[in-house]
Amino acid sequence: MRRPGVVQGCGAVWWRAGVRHAGCRSVEPLLGGVLPFDVPVAAVRRRVRQRPAQNPCVTDNRYNEGLGLTYDLPVRGQPLRLTGPLNAHFTVSTRSRDSQLTVRLEDVAPDGSAIQLTAGWLSLSMRHLDRGKSIVRNGMIVQPWHPYTKASQQAMPKDEPVSVDVEIFPASWSIQPGHRLRLAVQTGDFPHLFPPFPQLKDSLGGDVQLWHDPEHPSWITLPTQPS
Repeated sequence: MRRPGVVQGCGAVWWRAGVRHAGCRSVEPLLGGVLPFDVPVAAVRRRVRQRPAQNPCVTDNRYNEGLGLTYDLPVRGQPLRLTGPLNAHFTVSTRSRDSQLTVRLEDVAPDGSAIQLTAGWLSLSMRHLDRGKSIVRNGMIVQPWHPYTKASQQAMPKDEPVSVDVEIFPASWSIQPGHRLRLAVQTGDFPHLFPPFPQLKDSLGGDVQLWHDPEHPSWITLPTQPS
């Protein structure tokens, strides 16, 4: 068995604005403390409004992928058309009791720039799946249904691989030949999402490992359409 990927930067870290990278403000981890943003929000908004074309973070998602895993599918010959809901099925393990998965689907141009098409999120402790309420086509789950209740909450077993299904919002897009379809996996989405304190506490101390060997498969269900 092998563990080919580790998603770095788990949801247990705090963040602060800091290092400049390729013309945009990136983030770096800061354990503990408060959130000492060193740039006023109003100043950031004013800068984006004044110079939208010079901020690559607005139109290029690749600068956000350094703390995660990416999987690319080259598109050749005919465009790859996607229309409908998506599901990412992962086998994961972690030392902590909980963590968060952020899954993005992106269109990567030949120059390497990445446009986000859609995304999905899941707290691992809320992974319980009701297959009867999920949408299944040809034996595959295309839209998982999670109760998201206290009764369905399950702590992650330490270092034990478990299966999770991450619902990804529906998308309608055509990936052109020469481009790549990218699946990007991370354990956070700050400032869009930030875990509540109980989940943050349970996420301390463990990276998330993504398995994809024959005994522990991981895959994504794509709603492809004829070109």
